[in-house]
Amino acid sequence: KEKSKLTSNKLTYDKDHGVINAQGNVRIKDLEAGKIRASQVEMRSDFSSGYFLDSTMVFTDGSYLTSTRTDRKSPEISVLQRPVFSLCPNKDIIQEKENPGEGWDAISIKSKEVTVDRAEQVIRAKHSIVRVYNVPVLYTPYLRFPMPDNKRKSGFLAPAYIKNNRFGLGLITPFFLDIAPNADLTVTPKFYLSNGQY
Repeated sequence: KEKSKLTSNKLTYDKDHGVINAQGNVRIKDLEAGKIRASQVEMRSDFSSGYFLDSTMVFTDGSYLTSTRTDRKSPEISVLQRPVFSLCPNKDIIQEKENPGEGWDAISIKSKEVTVDRAEQVIRAKHSIVRVYNVPVLYTPYLRFPMPDNKRKSGFLAPAYIKNNRFGLGLITPFFLDIAPNADLTVTPKFYLSNGQY
């Protein structure tokens, strides 16, 4: 369908209702956000809406979202249930030499629900826990950050860990503010885990 391509082990097309049901090793390429992998997909034949089971949404920079169920509400909105968002771009994942999620990611965010909004080019997460090598370090009820392909949108950047001889192990959560086309500001709060200092 235009640039998008769906492949699977088994595919059923209901022409009367305009519904595609794909099962086993489902791959969709160039579906706005990047690549999607799933065990089962049911969607409209124009790819406008549907759902994905055991899905992984891989962005062009190698970061990815995994979820047991993803509901595509429209071409602009997808909602993922209990997803994990890996913020560690990996060239092997981009080239499909390695499957995402095989090991623990350096930094990931586990949420109750994530909405990918392609119209606004943002990702919104509810009830999220930031994890460093699968160890929970920070809870936040709401997160909003730009999609990996969008370089000029206000929002949180990828968190990272820091180590300081004086304060110990810590976490930084930079926030990028797009002020104007020729001006921006990045604020980087630091939280040290060992002594609770900000």
